[in-house]
Amino acid sequence: MSRGAVLRAVGPLLWVALGYYVSGRLGLLLALPPGYATAVWPASGIALAGVLYFGNRAGWGIWLGSFLINVWTALDLRGLTEALFSVLPAALIALGAAVQALVGAALIRRWVGYKNLLTQEMGAVYILLLGGPAACVISASVGVGTLWVRGLVPTESVWVNWFTWWIGDSVGVMIFAPLVLVWTVRPIAQWLSRQIYATVPLVLGFLVVVGLFISVSQREQARLRAEFQGAVGEFRTQIQQELKDTRDVLNSLQSLFDHSSEVDQAEFDGFAGRLLEQVPGVRALSWNPHGKAADGSDTAKIRYIVPLAGNESALGLDVTSDPVRVRALRRAVATTAPAATAPLRLVQQAERTDGVVFFVPIYQPGLPQATPEQRAQNLRGYVAAVIQAGDLLSAAYAKIQARGIQVRVQDLEGNVSRPLWASAGAGEYSRGDLLETVVLPVAGREWQLQLWVPTTYLIANRSWQTWTLLAAGMLFTGLFGMFLLVVIGRSAVIEQQVTERTAELRQANSMLYRETVRSEQLEADARRQNQELEASNQELEQFAYIASHDLQAPLRNLSAFTGLIEHRLGDKLDPEDRQHFEAIRSGSADMRGLIEGLLRMSRLGRERLQRVPVSVKQCLDRALAALQEDLRATGARVESGDLPTVLADATLLSQLFQNLLGNALKFQPKGQHPVIAISGELHQSEWLFSVRDNGIGVAPEQLSQMFGMFKRLHRDEEYAGDGIGLALCKKIVRLHQGRIWAESKPGEGTTFYFTLPA
Repeated sequence: MSRGAVLRAVGPLLWVALGYYVSGRLGLLLALPPGYATAVWPASGIALAGVLYFGNRAGWGIWLGSFLINVWTALDLRGLTEALFSVLPAALIALGAAVQALVGAALIRRWVGYKNLLTQEMGAVYILLLGGPAACVISASVGVGTLWVRGLVPTESVWVNWFTWWIGDSVGVMIFAPLVLVWTVRPIAQWLSRQIYATVPLVLGFLVVVGLFISVSQREQARLRAEFQGAVGEFRTQIQQELKDTRDVLNSLQSLFDHSSEVDQAEFDGFAGRLLEQVPGVRALSWNPHGKAADGSDTAKIRYIVPLAGNESALGLDVTSDPVRVRALRRAVATTAPAATAPLRLVQQAERTDGVVFFVPIYQPGLPQATPEQRAQNLRGYVAAVIQAGDLLSAAYAKIQARGIQVRVQDLEGNVSRPLWASAGAGEYSRGDLLETVVLPVAGREWQLQLWVPTTYLIANRSWQTWTLLAAGMLFTGLFGMFLLVVIGRSAVIEQQVTERTAELRQANSMLYRETVRSEQLEADARRQNQELEASNQELEQFAYIASHDLQAPLRNLSAFTGLIEHRLGDKLDPEDRQHFEAIRSGSADMRGLIEGLLRMSRLGRERLQRVPVSVKQCLDRALAALQEDLRATGARVESGDLPTVLADATLLSQLFQNLLGNALKFQPKGQHPVIAISGELHQSEWLFSVRDNGIGVAPEQLSQMFGMFKRLHRDEEYAGDGIGLALCKKIVRLHQGRIWAESKPGEGTTFYFTLPA
């Protein structure tokens, strides 16, 4: 094979691999930190476009590009076996990406056929849906399944990770496949204007959403850091308060001895007992009088200890026999301030090594203590407070434990190989964790507090507002791209039809003098086809109006999703920002209501009616149950007579009653309690039902507008709504081969009538 043939065979694969790798790395920049949850994966769109343009051989390039993206995250080069095992997940994920693109292209070729994306009208929508949401279940299932088997994704979050993966791939196809495919159309000179029309809005929409995402993501990270810093401060403050209480206890004991030349056991027990009741964190208080041993060395044996129960073994203990305690005693004498020991094993609790003893020197009252010699000569002994550091730190940790924070406390002058205390399950912190280190002075020593939030906890408990903002923005951009392709494709078809029709008319005119009859037939055909074209144009205008009016307006209000985090920003927002959030949120709510209404209308009729004998009374009861809160809030009274059993779809009939009752509850004068009456009577071959209310009523000339789509007779400020409810009622009744109408007068209420076949 010649060199040119090799390049022609391998070149497309390398281009696809490069495109997949570069777009994938860019997609990771939009991941929601910490972790890799991204609402758009551009590489999936590049992959589908590559297979549609280059053919199935592009699958090898997709596999290579995906493998290169993922292999470095878990590569283990300690040995051949470890290396092979570590690259297996990347290979399987790459296989899922390649198969997804191949299957998506196969579905498109089978059910739609790919020719020129700029001329396929609604076919462009089906192409993106088949290659996107339909085919993208493959990569999500293979990828998440592989990570779950490897233990990298916990079972409880499999569904969330699968959904995130599927959304990212689907949106990637809907945005980036068109951006690539429209520029593969040739000749460019003929299609350039349409290529620009399809590309520029998509790119601008994508950049706007990305910019908004970056801004919101940065604020989210700042919020997480601020919350973590607050928890650190709370933990440190709690420990400092416990240590201050211990110092206060020792100062109180010191005052007792300073004002008494001799303190007997009863006096000590009573005074120390009251102090312990006020400071439960202190385990024991003791008096250790200074003395001399037979060899002339100093002693400080425990004479009194409170409480005695549980501490009997400590009585008589000479604290100068322990080097750890001796160092604290010397520091207390040198500084005349409380001095703490390093963590040690207490005599009365030999199984624990987190005991800490605080010593305060006691001197002869009224005698000088200015110099070390004077302090040594006038030393009476030491009062001591015993705490369990683990208990103190556990109590402080309990207040922040629910936030996923791990803690390790180390005495910097003690045994550095073992922490003084660590929270349950605390391992080593890793890159990506939120970490804070605080050095806390403790009576002449230093405790190092290390607090961190593991990345795994941040991922499991992330705030999804930012991801939702990105996902919604990208999804809307993709849907808007579909709309553009439909409009552009329709325009191209119309232009082609006009060109072809013009040619036919010219030919007909040139043959008019020879074939009069044929000319008349051609003229009739032209009129019919022009009428069809006019009808098609009207449909296109209606579609464009709805899309521009009901879809582009929410696009301008896309930043409404930032309202999801407004309550987290609190006082950081200035009044102008709040006004912007409110305007954006209002637009989003309008758009959501319209789209939900359209979806409800579109669903009606697509599914076959389940027409079975149903009790109208039971359907009414279900509607009343759904409106229970509104009925209670308005103080409404609903009356109904005997209602029959009819052949109908129970779900739709319940929805019909719910919409009519909802209107009756809504359109009421202020302060009036709704009264609603429902009846049903047999009239010849059909049942006639009525729903009568005592509401505000409707002018007779407006009755004909009530059942139209998006027809509203009142402003939002007066009565909220979307103009969908009565249109749904009309469609439900028509699906049952019935009729619906209304009678009303202003101020006298409204009666809705509808019929069902008997």
